[in-house]
Amino acid sequence: GVLDVVCFPPHTFRHVAPWAPHVLTDATRVLKPHGVVAIMAQRRARLVGPASLVEDFDDFAAFLGAQAALETRESEQQGFADVAFPAGVNVKRRWFQSEFPVQSLAALRAYVRSWPEYHAVAAPGIDPDHDGVLRRAVAADPLDAFIAAAEACFLKRTGQRYVRDGLALAVDTCVITC
Repeated sequence: GVLDVVCFPPHTFRHVAPWAPHVLTDATRVLKPHGVVAIMAQRRARLVGPASLVEDFDDFAAFLGAQAALETRESEQQGFADVAFPAGVNVKRRWFQSEFPVQSLAALRAYVRSWPEYHAVAAPGIDPDHDGVLRRAVAADPLDAFIAAAEACFLKRTGQRYVRDGLALAVDTCVITC
């Protein structure tokens, strides 16, 4: 082999997980002796502050998930614990948590707009009954409603118009080495 490490970044390994034994066997063929295969998985980032918004954000995320009814990525959320690795391979899982500040609710809005669940619920689509007519899946964008409610609650409690202080997300990342 010629490589010291083969890395599967977050959101990549799930596409080949059903064939994990074959993929990992092929990956080890290109490794130098004592080389490492590293697989990364991430859980969806969650809001960790301010405390007054955490429960509302969790409820909002659950609403999107229930409305979208998309296939869940449970395997990735659990660090691919259900994946069959080749026999004799020493597999180690380590979870790390990263927390980072979010500059504004607008930045939080941009992050949520990257979710597949958001697009399934609120993004425009083609209405099959009217060729070419764009329609929303719901009457009001649920993200805009959440942001407006968060700003109103924050204004009422603090007298400040914009949520800035303490707005933070946390991401859990699993690194699997074998």
